Parts: sequence; C-alpha cells; structure tokens
Amino acid sequence: MAINELAAMYAKKGIVPEETVYVPVICSNTNKTFYYKFCLYSFLKPKWQMMEVCLEAPTTASQATVNMNGYTYAEELKCPFCGTVGFGRHVECDTVFCREFGSSNNLYCPKCERTLVPGGPTGKLDGKSSN
Repeated sequence: MAINELAAMYAKKGIVPEETVYVPVICSNTNKTFYYKFCLYSFLKPKWQMMEVCLEAPTTASQATVNMNGYTYAEELKCPFCGTVGFGRHVECDTVFCREFGSSNNLYCPKCERTLVPGGPTGKLDGKSSN
C-alpha cells in the first residue's frame, strides 16, 4: 500500500498518531532543507512510519527523537529538490541528508563536508515533535 493511501486510510478511520516528528534533511545536491514526517503508531510493527516529505515543519514543535531500530521507510518519498530516494546520517555532526541507498555517490556530509564511511549505523534521528 502506498504511503499516502495508508495515511488516508488512518485518517478516514479516525486513527491519529501518538507522536509526529519532523526530521530536518539537507539535500546533498542543493543544500536546501526539507523534512521527513514520521508518525508513531504503537499498534503497528514497526511502530514508526515515514508518512511524507514536507518543505516546512511546525514552528511550535519541540525536540523529539525517532528510534530508527523500528521504522518503515516509504520508497516513494523522494527529495523534493533533486529526486533522490533514500537518506543517510552523519553520526559525527548528526546531519541527515538525501542519498541513494547502496550508492557510492554522496558519501560526504553536505553540512560539515567530511567524507563518510558507507554502511554506518543510522541509530536515531532527531527532529521536532508537533504533539
């Protein structure tokens, strides 16, 4: 089921996420920022669902963390600026950026410009909670 169909089905049934977190992502090709919207549904496995790509996050949001040990990534969610599918996280500066899964391209952090080691752990993603 496509991610937008899943979100629509939940909304139609009146199911709201327990928590919504907007994780900032830097486009590794344009250096522009966008956000991945993750929603927490405790009845699902995995509990975190990546629901959509947003150009803005709520301004009233507070700090929150998505546990990457249990999440679903929607492959149809592409970078809105360059069309890349996938993301990486530089653990040293905690930057999340778009990059193709399994690609040797974009193996540098667009924020601190250091070279990255492929296959490192994602672990957690910090973002802003709207709940």
